[in-house]
Amino acid sequence: MLSSLLTPLSNADQEYGENYFFSMVNEDKNPILSFKGPGVGLITFKTQTGMELRRMIRSLHSHFRNIDIYDLGYIADEHQQDKITELCNAAGVLPVFIGDGNRGLANIANDWSNWIISNKIHKEFPACNYTGYQRHLCTHDDIFQTEEYHYNHVSLGKMRSNPAILEPSLRDIVNLYVDLRALRTSDAPNVKYTYPTGLNAEELCQIMRHAGTGGQISVVHFDFELNNCRCLQEAQLLAESIWYFAEGVNIRVADHPLRSNDFTTFVIHSGMIDDDLDFVKHNQTGKWWLKHPESAAYRYLACSFEEYQASIGEDLPERISKFIHFEF
Repeated sequence: MLSSLLTPLSNADQEYGENYFFSMVNEDKNPILSFKGPGVGLITFKTQTGMELRRMIRSLHSHFRNIDIYDLGYIADEHQQDKITELCNAAGVLPVFIGDGNRGLANIANDWSNWIISNKIHKEFPACNYTGYQRHLCTHDDIFQTEEYHYNHVSLGKMRSNPAILEPSLRDIVNLYVDLRALRTSDAPNVKYTYPTGLNAEELCQIMRHAGTGGQISVVHFDFELNNCRCLQEAQLLAESIWYFAEGVNIRVADHPLRSNDFTTFVIHSGMIDDDLDFVKHNQTGKWWLKHPESAAYRYLACSFEEYQASIGEDLPERISKFIHFEF
């Protein structure tokens, strides 16, 4: 079924150079008909960007023994991305789509399960989670709606002033959309509509690694528009960020409180809400969660050790307070 949705590569070794990264490559001479095991699958459109990316990423060395890395070739029909994702996920494979011209963002659902890495808040997607947005590029109303009602939104300034908040705010990603306009111009000079300020390359790689370790993630979309067809620096940046995403997937553990019992529970009393708060720490990964004190369903907020410590005092951290008062 998957083979009908993808176009295999032709003479990949000759076209893109020696391969040190992919476990399997979807080629005319040896098409991928089934997956060896769980892992990450690269899918691109048949563009110059996709070609340059393959040259870059094949030169990177895979260190990943727990997963397989697949080059699934080109997407035959851009409207079939959801179907491809469904088939990949059924085999434990996380597809990474490399768009060109905001194809993924055009089809995104306005839903809490979607995380958007962006330099601004998109008015058409107010319910999504945002990371890396810059306040001077957003309207006051958008910022108010975002920061008043959502607890996983992290602006660029907040991310840098409080680095410990980044990983827990990304831990429950289901669908990840990366808008390369979030990067500063010096790191992505050929991407249209960037600004002198923005995420740097190292921060994007860090975000992608954190996203890979999250146990909920099902798909990644990269979207961008280029000033010209020569995009060597952007292709190299994409290759590196995908490498770090794969590293995160390789080391992830099923450590969510609904999927594991290997936890230690810490109960503290909060004078701010006059109620007990149950924090749980996974004994293997050391990650923390807070159980919602009132929700009938079991709902947990991924949090940091620093947020747990701060909750012991008189004031609740911002994310903790928003989560407690959030109406599910």
